[in-house]
Amino acid sequence: MSTLAWSESLALHQPQMDATHHEFVDLLLGLEAALDADDGSLDPALDAVIEHTEAHFAQEEHWMLGMGFSPQNCHSYQHAQVLKAMHEVQDRLRRDADVAIVRQLADELVEWFPAHSRSMDASLAQCMASMGYVPADPALTPPPQRLQPAAAYAS
Repeated sequence: MSTLAWSESLALHQPQMDATHHEFVDLLLGLEAALDADDGSLDPALDAVIEHTEAHFAQEEHWMLGMGFSPQNCHSYQHAQVLKAMHEVQDRLRRDADVAIVRQLADELVEWFPAHSRSMDASLAQCMASMGYVPADPALTPPPQRLQPAAAYAS
């Protein structure tokens, strides 16, 4: 299993985004540890990654909509696809105790996240900076709605 650790190379210099990304990386490390532990911590670790990712992506969706992005953009579509895969893996773990599929998901996320961050998220951070868009304090605004599955983006 490959591992992803937080490093300055993942930083986008947008404080809220970097904090959220750092948390994602930490939770992914926790998922990998749970896969190796075989102590009943796998289901809660996967749940934590999914719960974080739903909020993480919803936060970015909120920002994109706040800057006038179309709700049907490629960044949003990619978020929806990743969440769909995460929920399918969660279902298989609960239904079939399929640990191998969770390991595959973790490996795929380790590969996917840096590329997504360097492309989609870096562009979002750059757009935020160029527009002077300052996200509202998340403690002062209600959380955005949970993303719909990728099928919602099909026309």
